[in-house]
Amino acid sequence: MKPLNVVFLWGLLVTQEVCSVDSVNPPSASVEPVIEAPSNSGGEPALGKVLVKPKNTAPSSEPGNSSNNIDSGAALPPLPSSAEVESETEGDFYSNQVAPEALESFRPAKPDMLPKKTGALFPETSVDSLQDKKIIREVNVVGIRRVDRQAILDHLPEHTSCTQAELDVFVKNLFNSGLFKEVSVFLENSVLTVRVQENPSIAEVRFEGNDKISRSDLKEESTLQPRDIFSKESVSNEVKRVVQLYSNKGYYAVKVRPLIQRLKQNRVNIIFHIEEGHRSYNKQIRFLMDAKDPGFSESALRDVITSLEDRWWRILGDPAECYDKARVEYDCDLLRKHYYRNGYLDVRVTAHTQLAKNREHFYITFFIHEGPQYCISDIKIKSDLKNLNLDGLETHITLKKGSVFNAEMPEKVASRMAQELEMRGLSFLEVRPVINKNELRKEVSLCFLACKAPVVYAGKVFVKGNYATNDEIIRRMLKFSEGDPLSMNKVNSSKEMLESMDFFESIDIKPVASADPKIQDVTLEVKEKGTGDVKFSGGYSTQDGIIGQIGLEERNLFGRALYGNLSAMVAQHGMDFRVGMANPFSFGRNLTLGGTLFYNRFRSTTKGSFSGEGAYKQSAGGADVYARYPLSQTLSQFWGYSIHADHVSHFSPYMSPYIWSNMQGKYNILNASVEHKLEYGKTNVENGEYVSGSGVQWSTVLHGVGGEVKCLKNIIMATHYIPLNSEKTLLLKFEAQGGFIHKMGYMRFSDQFTLGLFSFPGFRFSGLGPRDERTGDALFARCYYTASAKLYWGLGFLGIPKDTPLRAVVFAYTGSLWNSIFGKQDNNAYILSPNFQNRASCGVGLIWTLPMMGNIGFLFSKPVQRQDWDQTQNFLFVWGQSF
Repeated sequence: MKPLNVVFLWGLLVTQEVCSVDSVNPPSASVEPVIEAPSNSGGEPALGKVLVKPKNTAPSSEPGNSSNNIDSGAALPPLPSSAEVESETEGDFYSNQVAPEALESFRPAKPDMLPKKTGALFPETSVDSLQDKKIIREVNVVGIRRVDRQAILDHLPEHTSCTQAELDVFVKNLFNSGLFKEVSVFLENSVLTVRVQENPSIAEVRFEGNDKISRSDLKEESTLQPRDIFSKESVSNEVKRVVQLYSNKGYYAVKVRPLIQRLKQNRVNIIFHIEEGHRSYNKQIRFLMDAKDPGFSESALRDVITSLEDRWWRILGDPAECYDKARVEYDCDLLRKHYYRNGYLDVRVTAHTQLAKNREHFYITFFIHEGPQYCISDIKIKSDLKNLNLDGLETHITLKKGSVFNAEMPEKVASRMAQELEMRGLSFLEVRPVINKNELRKEVSLCFLACKAPVVYAGKVFVKGNYATNDEIIRRMLKFSEGDPLSMNKVNSSKEMLESMDFFESIDIKPVASADPKIQDVTLEVKEKGTGDVKFSGGYSTQDGIIGQIGLEERNLFGRALYGNLSAMVAQHGMDFRVGMANPFSFGRNLTLGGTLFYNRFRSTTKGSFSGEGAYKQSAGGADVYARYPLSQTLSQFWGYSIHADHVSHFSPYMSPYIWSNMQGKYNILNASVEHKLEYGKTNVENGEYVSGSGVQWSTVLHGVGGEVKCLKNIIMATHYIPLNSEKTLLLKFEAQGGFIHKMGYMRFSDQFTLGLFSFPGFRFSGLGPRDERTGDALFARCYYTASAKLYWGLGFLGIPKDTPLRAVVFAYTGSLWNSIFGKQDNNAYILSPNFQNRASCGVGLIWTLPMMGNIGFLFSKPVQRQDWDQTQNFLFVWGQSF
């Protein structure tokens, strides 16, 4: 019998350079080995170093016009060719051609090197011979050192005879195991000889040249570990993984070259040499719309997406400035949702990206086909069930006939209706929104259909992925428990509740069928994210001087959804330290219970100057406890109790006699109060700024529940925002507030109200209101009011990019401070402005908002209505304050 000789060899691979946008999903480019001899090798002969020869990829049809189209859609018009832009798919990649003399022991055999196929098992024309059974009486395995012999025999057929096709499968399975570099099989005289050469084992994995990502982070994410079996697939995957890690950080010009060092005992070291290159930023983001009169301006669309253009004023950098293919895909989705919310149901959004020749910049263009805008023609509520009372469900409909159709609202309205039916005790009902679109009339008719839902009860609830958060914390947020009726409305509501905790990156709730068709188990899988924050800020203001702040927050303390915070603020004129803890879900309800320990010390003044004769110091240390809970979606209630020891010192001997007599023997007192607060808020926030809506707050503080100060203080504040253009770059803000103190016993002069600086631009701190005619000291007062109007606008019309965080503001204030506690002494003989006298001021300013620094800018204001004894200040410097 002629011997059966089937030989398979496997080559090595190991290097990849990525210079294109496709590195987000690393391209299937060829990668090859760079093999370097160990510096001190005393064993087997060292392999020579293999140099990789570059070659071009398949030529593009036209340089500069090849693109990465994100999302499918209609054919896109090509961008204008540019000298500085090349196709993102252009570039040189490393080929799979290596010097033949360097890899003799690793090179695959050429066809003419294989044994000639002769004998009965290799017929040239007979296909039937492939099915001839050959007897195997004995199996010899040669060449194994680490691999167990049985691991090879397990791949053989169980019977004692086999065909050539079965032997082919056997050899392929051995290769697919990744354990062997070479396999040869011989069948002679019923003896099967399997000769193998094992793949090397990995002795060490090292990363060199990395700076932007630490070695520990690279090793933590690595799939290659010491004592693993070396294979070309594992090294190739590791190269792609490293490239992906750098791509996620914006380094698309990264080059990763693996070096293979061969050691004794069939072991290798793998060294990944990394050339990081420069970070790739978004040079330009454009929006091209096919409509002659587009529904949204380019500036408005920029506020929708998360990607940002590279700008020098973002001193600390922003990840959104770096190109990220996944982020661009997400932006396409955000743009679609934005158009859906505004009635454009036929919108199509695609993205086109190009990489500049310098490999450092990307050009992104969003192509938008808007289509018509749809309005609501009719809204109905129906049911296919008899005797189902639908009264009251219409109160949940926020859509109106004739208004622009918001594609997100029908599901929300239907969910609220289903919740209403469940609250009435009607289980196994659901509300489905039925949408009929009339393309000719550009109208949409809505019908909310109440119908039967499948009768399903919740079985067991399995929670997975919560390594930090306790099970009970997650379960108490669910709208159902084991044995309760189960509906998709409850599942969706539970998901919304879990998302509101802001503990998880992703939440997946899946009902799973069980043996009983009426019972479904529920699998809840979460992926946790970081819940701690560290905040730094610094600044300077006319009122506080130089300011430095640091804050530590943890939203999931001990895995029990507890909120903990520690903050410290040190300023030129004072300091404040606080540590607190709160439970936002006390007793399994939406009830926040918390407490704070605090100490503060500030410098104040009665003459406008913090270092002059009117300056004094006051400090307080104590604790407070509070409870907060919602009364509705827009209204919440707050109760609190505070007790603290107060100290006042450093009074000037030339201070007003009124103040001296008031503070005599009261420099150290105990102050305790109960506070009640109602808060209404219905506002919209974009990029951390209020852009529309209203808010009202009314607080009442009763001093005297313990302590020496006895008074009742009431304050009410209201704010309203009006955007004047669709981009919301032109914003009008109205604000009004007022307060009154009812004296019920002893009060210090400093327990009263004061105005000036940021609370009333144009006047110094305590620069208006009652004043001692003899000494010029401010006496503060028990009543005040202020009203202001502010107009903010971006500076895009001056040629400044519209996303520049620089805004101009024009403002006007009016208000008064009157009725001091000293008014009845001497019948106001020496008190200037004891009664109501109005003041007013107006001004302009520039405000620049920067990360971690807050607002930086200046305000120039001038009083237009004042009294002769008022103290004015025209210029205010802003750093860190809101205005």
